Amino acid sequence: MLPSATARVGELNDLKSSRAGCTVEVLPMRITCLLPCLLFSAWLTAQHGTPPQQPKHEAAPLVHAPHPFLPPAAALECLRAGLVLYAAASMKGQSPPPPSERPGGAGRYVAAVVCCADADLDLSGMFGLAQKDLLVIRVPGPFLSLEITALLEQAVLRERLSLCVVLSHADCACLSAEATQSPAGQALKSRIEAARALATERHLALPAAIAGNERDQLIWSSPPISAAIKEGRFRIVPATFFAPTKTVLMHLSRKEEMPIAPVK
Repeated sequence: MLPSATARVGELNDLKSSRAGCTVEVLPMRITCLLPCLLFSAWLTAQHGTPPQQPKHEAAPLVHAPHPFLPPAAALECLRAGLVLYAAASMKGQSPPPPSERPGGAGRYVAAVVCCADADLDLSGMFGLAQKDLLVIRVPGPFLSLEITALLEQAVLRERLSLCVVLSHADCACLSAEATQSPAGQALKSRIEAARALATERHLALPAAIAGNERDQLIWSSPPISAAIKEGRFRIVPATFFAPTKTVLMHLSRKEEMPIAPVK
């Protein structure tokens, strides 16, 4: 015979009572275990006082550290090291060596090279740099313009450019070609004639006279570049490329030829 509903309700009530009794019995046991710990903590506080609070350390203000900087002399040494490897590989009939590691501290470009548009030169391979690390500007001569000057100013002020090489070459066709009668042709002829006169006056080869004169004109015409040079942040080096030997001659003064002091 099935138990009645009243009997089931009674069984459920008995089960709840037994569970409640277990809870009541366990709770005093937990309090008994924690009581010695609480008493010992109170005794320590009475003997030694409240432990001192650790001082709050305020966060240091944000400081914008200056950008790393590649000195002009270090950038020049990087290019000269690439030229040595390039010349050695060319003499052996080998391809240019792979790009060297990018020097630390360089901005967007390791260096800029202004060269003649007539020169068929693999400039990144010559200097041992990746194409993205070299700002290449190709113009006839090379004769600089106001637009090129403005571009170099932006690179110096915004991209931390520290070195520019004005590279002429000994077998430049545009220096010996007959100029046209147009205004553009006569303007180019005028600049070439001025360079020839300077080369005669200073007893220099025409390519060397062009590179040196364009360096001087760039410094004279640009106050930002002139200021960067005075502060030691920028340098312009005239140079000449010789195709038969695959070499580049840097036109440096005796002081500039001295080795770089080691970094301590």
